[in-house]
Amino acid sequence: YAFITGKETFLRSRYLDGIKRLLSKENLARLARKRIRIVLAPHHHLVSQLKNLRFGLDVEIAQADEVSYWIRHADCCVTDYSSVSFDFVFLHKPTIYWIPDRNDPILEATDREEQQFASRQTGGFYNSVDSADNVVDMIEYYADRDFVLEPEKCAIGDTFFAYKTGICGRLHEELEKIAAVEASIQT
Repeated sequence: YAFITGKETFLRSRYLDGIKRLLSKENLARLARKRIRIVLAPHHHLVSQLKNLRFGLDVEIAQADEVSYWIRHADCCVTDYSSVSFDFVFLHKPTIYWIPDRNDPILEATDREEQQFASRQTGGFYNSVDSADNVVDMIEYYADRDFVLEPEKCAIGDTFFAYKTGICGRLHEELEKIAAVEASIQT
């Protein structure tokens, strides 16, 4: 909403402020010591609008056609309860949940309702954090463990997908097709 109402509104949003805190020189240096590369994947409605805007952030911004690649190849996901987390949970990849614009006064009513809904989910999700520093701490935690998700957290994801009849089989088939195409391209 903040971006749609104008760049100036977006530039003073808590969301952008949170992202800038996450990607501060200090935090990027911490992650660089762990040899961690950050790729931002904005919501697909914003990718074209963000293409030429850097907002002072020295990180790669993934384009819409690259998101599926990063879902398969990234070791970890940081998200504000976006649906992309389902892909990472399904693949047993660490997912860190953080809402950088919690209670941002510039949000319109529908955005505020969605954010409040996501905030209420924190009790049912694992790896929910409250600050940019907590995000970096959690990324470092998983980097030290080769980005292996704990078995009890894998079980939470498995339980969720077990309720979706047949979804696991269909998703595995799709992933196998993608892997086969990638393998054929590389040979």
